[in-house]
Amino acid sequence: IALAGAQGAFLAHLFFDFSGYMHIVIGAGYLFGFRLPENFDHPWQSKSFLEFWGRWHMTMSNWFKTYVFNALLMVLVKRWPSARMTDLHGILAFFLTFFLVGLWHGTTWAFVLCGLLLGIGASVNQLYRTLMRRRLGKKRFEILAANKFYVVIAAALTFTFICFSVSPLW
Repeated sequence: IALAGAQGAFLAHLFFDFSGYMHIVIGAGYLFGFRLPENFDHPWQSKSFLEFWGRWHMTMSNWFKTYVFNALLMVLVKRWPSARMTDLHGILAFFLTFFLVGLWHGTTWAFVLCGLLLGIGASVNQLYRTLMRRRLGKKRFEILAANKFYVVIAAALTFTFICFSVSPLW
């Protein structure tokens, strides 16, 4: 319980530290006539690992999505152009992108491990979504994903895995 509390506290520290810094930058930008975008969009309300990263540090996430994930996905599709491989391409692109997100923060063993854990989390989340859509169909999966109990469980698992992923950093 103490370890879980410490991991949650560390993640909260990262959020408030970085969010506060970003608000200072946004405020300074206003003073000079620049309108800078928000960098966080309520990440704690995320329902999945991938949604969390879409809401957390949005400028970095969007940069990695545009210049790493999309580029890597295009290379994989051109190299192995098969409709059957499309899901695998996405899973692999998520893993490599999130691994690089970890390395972007630093190159010590802690950041390498964090990147591996983030890559595993992103690729497993995408694999789960792919398999559930196949099994249930897109519409039934969306109904399941909107269920309040499902949302609470998914959010708890996301928060737990995010804490676990960043634990090597402290």
